[in-house]
Amino acid sequence: MTGSHVWDPKAQDQKPKVQVLKDMLPPFSTLTTDNEREEKAKSRDPGTFVVVANLSTFAELPEYRGEFLGNLHQGTTNSEYEGVDPTPLDGGMTDEVDDPNVVVLKTFEDPFQKAPAPLPYRPRVAMVAYLTSPTSSCRQTSETSFDSSTVSLLDAAHRGGKDAELLHYYRTTISPQIIKIGKSQVGEDIFEVQAREYPPLFHAMIALSALSIAQKEGSSNTTAFEHYQQVIPALQTAVQSIEDSYSDGALLTHLLLLFYEIVAQETTMWQYHCDQLLRIVSMRRQACGADHFDFVIWMIFCIDVYALLSASGTGMFAEVVSKQNMLPLPERCLLPETDGHPQVAFSEEQAHFPRIIAITQEVFLVALQVGRLAKVLRMEVNQKSSEGFAHVLDDIHNIERSTRIRNIRQLIFDRNTEWRSLFPGSQTWLQTPNNLPPRVLEWVEHSYLLSRVCILYTYTSMYSRQLHDPEPDTDAQIKACCAEFFTLSA
Repeated sequence: MTGSHVWDPKAQDQKPKVQVLKDMLPPFSTLTTDNEREEKAKSRDPGTFVVVANLSTFAELPEYRGEFLGNLHQGTTNSEYEGVDPTPLDGGMTDEVDDPNVVVLKTFEDPFQKAPAPLPYRPRVAMVAYLTSPTSSCRQTSETSFDSSTVSLLDAAHRGGKDAELLHYYRTTISPQIIKIGKSQVGEDIFEVQAREYPPLFHAMIALSALSIAQKEGSSNTTAFEHYQQVIPALQTAVQSIEDSYSDGALLTHLLLLFYEIVAQETTMWQYHCDQLLRIVSMRRQACGADHFDFVIWMIFCIDVYALLSASGTGMFAEVVSKQNMLPLPERCLLPETDGHPQVAFSEEQAHFPRIIAITQEVFLVALQVGRLAKVLRMEVNQKSSEGFAHVLDDIHNIERSTRIRNIRQLIFDRNTEWRSLFPGSQTWLQTPNNLPPRVLEWVEHSYLLSRVCILYTYTSMYSRQLHDPEPDTDAQIKACCAEFFTLSA
């Protein structure tokens, strides 16, 4: 991949030319603005410097009503929240960190402050009227009062309003890709149900549809951007209490905004929404315990692991979920077809779910460890390069690094052996794909390919120029893994 700091050696060679100028800046932990930190970060590979946000960081954001987050962080909660632990996301994060390459933001710096002002949020005639009343459940944290002359934006679109075509595209193209039921869907999905009473989610749905159409047809994405710009003002209107800041609607809205940014591929705002989702998920877990939208955690966990492996993300979401034991049970990783219904596993799938989901979770946890180790090793290489010792032989360091890679590789092989012993039938799954229901086969192929990717990754992508010092079996492993990739994709 040209330009990747993981796979393209030339991307590394270009950095020392600007490094001297960037390193004239003070240590990263002493910088006070995003611009300064960005300039400093340009001298190193992604992952060298880390900016951490916790609950208090977002206390002043208007869309989350700073007074509520501030009270939660200080422990001055309403009576309904007595006993809720108001700790930061990782349970022990403080504003002081010893690592000079880490900054904990005390106040969020809004990236939109220097950009053109977003389009104003003007509720239309057909907008619902909001009357919020906190409840003790995460299922619904606000109630909507209708009168005979108002309908929701969703219903207006259903009746042929200006967003009717975009809503139809969402239902027929976007939703099946997200829900992945595998069968014809009847009625509204869980996002539509929530969007009827939550305008920010409606705008996020329509923005994602418009962006998808624009990219497919090569046309302007103006409509997508207009709806995207209306999400935050709509959130400001919807959030009237701390419960509203982590409601079902807020959770699903940020999930679709995360999808939007990934599809757009134009900014790094996807990481912002991923961080917001971590905050929301943590607050929901503190307030409610088990979450009926656990599948959202699993979806974001997978995305974050992939981002970590590609060196384009921090892996913080997956790290916190893993450490705090928040990964959903296998039977809670499938999406429900409609809101209020159990997660879907059809009769022909029962023999395989949730066993295959359990295996897939284990594969992703191993992939997380591979990504974390690779992140550390790349930081060490970058540090050595910045100090001018990139080509100095360090036998002790090289031996220690090789040992860590072999250990993680052995973990992958051991887990594969363990899975084969626990699920002996899995050995025949890929040999007889026609015997598996389509969705089960997708999970089987996904988990198997990811496990092979992890093995290939440990031979090729743990640090820059790893292939310049190949191990005796590197070529054989690369050929074996690539052959399997081609076979399964044929």
